[in-house]
This record gives sequence, C-alpha cells and structure tokens, in this order.
Amino acid sequence: MFQKRPIKYSQCWEDTNLIFEILQPKKDDVFLSITSGGDNGLSIMANNPKKMVTVDMNKDQNFLFELKLIAIKHLEHEELMEFLGVRANQNRQKTLKKLAPFLNPETNQYWKDNMGLIQQGVLHIGKFEHYFKLFRKYVVYLSGNKAKTNDFLAKKPIEEQIEFYNNSWQNKRWRFIFKLFLSEPVMKRFGRSKTMFNQNSKTKIGSYYKAKLDQSFTSECFFENSYMEYIYKGNYHKYLPHYLIKENFNGISNSKTHVDVVNKKLYKYLINVKNNTFNKFNLSDIFEALSKEESNRLFHEIYRTAQPGAKLFFCNNLVNRDVPKELNEHFIQQSVLENKLEKINKVFFYEKIYAYNIKK
Repeated sequence: MFQKRPIKYSQCWEDTNLIFEILQPKKDDVFLSITSGGDNGLSIMANNPKKMVTVDMNKDQNFLFELKLIAIKHLEHEELMEFLGVRANQNRQKTLKKLAPFLNPETNQYWKDNMGLIQQGVLHIGKFEHYFKLFRKYVVYLSGNKAKTNDFLAKKPIEEQIEFYNNSWQNKRWRFIFKLFLSEPVMKRFGRSKTMFNQNSKTKIGSYYKAKLDQSFTSECFFENSYMEYIYKGNYHKYLPHYLIKENFNGISNSKTHVDVVNKKLYKYLINVKNNTFNKFNLSDIFEALSKEESNRLFHEIYRTAQPGAKLFFCNNLVNRDVPKELNEHFIQQSVLENKLEKINKVFFYEKIYAYNIKK
C-alpha cells in the first residue's frame, strides 16, 4: 500500500474521443504530445500522422510509452491484452524477453530491473491507478456498495439512473467516505503528485469531486464508459480504451509515424524548438502544476512553435489557466465545440476542456 511508485500514471485519463474531435489527427500532422501513460499518443498514431514528439519530465513515463509502443508493434492483439494486464497471464516476463530486441537498451534495462511491475501488468502499476484500487477497497466496499457495482454501471433511462443513485447507491457512508478519500491530503498521499496541488485555490476538494460525479451520473456519458469501468471494477471487461480497440490497435501497429521521445519539462524542450514546427498540440492538464507566470511563458512558446492554423487541446482539473491577454487575438477559442464536448466527456473529474485554433 505504501510502495513508492515512480510511474505516476500507467494510463491516460483524458477522454480520447474528445481529443480526436478537437485535434482531428491527419496524415501530414506534426504532433506535440504529453506522454503521461502514453495511451493518447498511441491513439493519435492510429491516424498515421507524419511525426509525433512525446514529452514528459518523468523518464519512467517515457519508458512506459516505449514499452507499450513496441508491444503493439510486435505482439498480436490478444498477446498485447495479456501482456498489459487486461487479460490474465502468469508469464509476462517471457513476453518481455520477446520484446527485448526491439527496445532501446536503456528502456530494456529499466524493465528488466522492474520485472515485478511487468508481472502485475503495466496498466495497473501507476500511483493513480493504485489510488483507484484503494478507492474500490475503502470507498466502494466500506460504503456497502460493492455488490451493487454492476447495477451502478448498467445503462438505464435517465429517470431510473437518478432514482438508483439517490436512493440505492448514495448512502451516508458513501458521501462521507467519498469526500474524505478525494480530499487534498489523501490525494496527495496516494493519488497524484503533490506538485499538482501547488496552484490549487479550491477548498473542500472532496465535495467538488462529489458534485462532479453527481452531475456525470445523470448524463448518458457515464455509461458504456471504459474509464468508469476501470475505476469501479479495476479492469476493462466490456469497454476498452481507444488504443486497445482492435481496429485502432491495427492502425498503430501499421503506423509509419516518426516518434521522438523527450525527457524534459515541456517549456525547457520548446525553447529550443524552431518556429512554426507543430500543427497539433495534445497537452493534457499540463498547466495544472504551473504558476500563472510559468503558464504565460509556456503559452508564448506554444504560439512561437505553432504553425499557422495549429490546433491546441488541454484540460484543467482544479486550476484555471487562461491565454495571456497579449496572445488573445492569436488563440481563437472554440467555445461552441468546448461546450458540446463537455456534455459528453466520459471522465467526470475535469472542470473544463479547452480547444483553440492558433492564428498567425
């Protein structure tokens, strides 16, 4: 329970379908992407863009991305599902040995030194994913709701959903334990990096997330949802992440995208990049841990390195970061699209989705 977990996210927790709606990946695109768990970068590769640079300051995240990419390139779909941990497998070390000749030496050595993580299935090894394991154990179970999980996730008419949630699921223990478990001290200790809270000004974070879940449950996007299935069941059964759907797996496996993996803070990487390099930016919740001044500097580098007409996606969880005033005329916010996508976002805990076209 108290094991140090160098990989913070073994999966991505932004709705991939929203990213595709905003960025519309195409063959000639040059992408800049935050690595994180690697899933969204891999999904983008299914559309075979010309180039993708994936950046993370945590080298462990990049090792994970490279492992997933090589696994997709050299395993059959069912082998991949077993190796990553979607399906049961007692000998994942053997699969790693099969992949070893295709991994770069540093990545190969990292995973040889962390064979215990391989055997767990690398989808489950992140600090954030372990937090959800604790959530199932201490929040769902102690609230008396474990036996109701299938009913909780089963799609129903909206009126029945609301009635079930209010009268069957949402008891006093659930409300209390949920808010406690999603409080800032508990999330810092077990869920997210402490730096992700440095800029937060919200109080009663547990109540904030509780309100977000309440809102999500009364919409269609809660159901047929791989993210919710993983949070509440600990794996994927009926619904898969975008990159693991067989059609998309085939696209990634056959992709000719040139991939560069960069181990740096995003700003430090961008200051050495030429003007007008990228036309698509997939930046996750990068601004969450940045001060307003750091965010402003990053926006300026995004603008400088963006091609005319480039598209930008990012999201915020607890911290709002707006484009600096001096760049407002160049970052054209797609408010209608944002509002549309926020209503169908399958990941309940984000406050806002941002979509910009960059004008030069």
